[in-house]
Amino acid sequence: MAARFVRGSILLASSLVLTVSAQAQTGASARAIRPQAVDSAEVVARARSAQAAFERARFRLLPRALSSPRGPCDERIGRYCFWFESGDKDWRPPAEPATVRPHLERLLGVLDRAAARVPGDGWVAGQRVRYLLYARHPDRALAAARECRAERWWCAALLGFALHENERFSEAEAAFAEALAGMP
Repeated sequence: MAARFVRGSILLASSLVLTVSAQAQTGASARAIRPQAVDSAEVVARARSAQAAFERARFRLLPRALSSPRGPCDERIGRYCFWFESGDKDWRPPAEPATVRPHLERLLGVLDRAAARVPGDGWVAGQRVRYLLYARHPDRALAAARECRAERWWCAALLGFALHENERFSEAEAAFAEALAGMP
């Protein structure tokens, strides 16, 4: 009788192990097939944190130049006063120091991943286009603007911005017109 009880217990335990194992494998394969839910707030929070970290690093790494004021500012941005060299109003800022580039590339990677996970987020789309243009990647910025899935008018504005930086002015004008027409 005891032998039959032990044999029955072993069979019962074996069947339970096999059943639980089969359910675990089925559940694992079902999870592998089922798309993972995206916590868009977490993705955007991570992207915002990466942007803030980049801006802190960029500011810390900017070259410092102390000079005395030369009269009224040519351009004032916040508390900063800028003077153009020899009155050149078409002045463009010099390229970032090489030490900034790795921080910028890291940020672009975070924004690319965020855009892939939450393509409908307008802030992510806008920052992605902005920083791609800032990094002097106008073709990638144009592609990013075309991938935008946020509000239609916002995506049109981003497309206009990217087209303008690609010197495709008539297309940029049409995109900006579409953005203005659809803007709330």
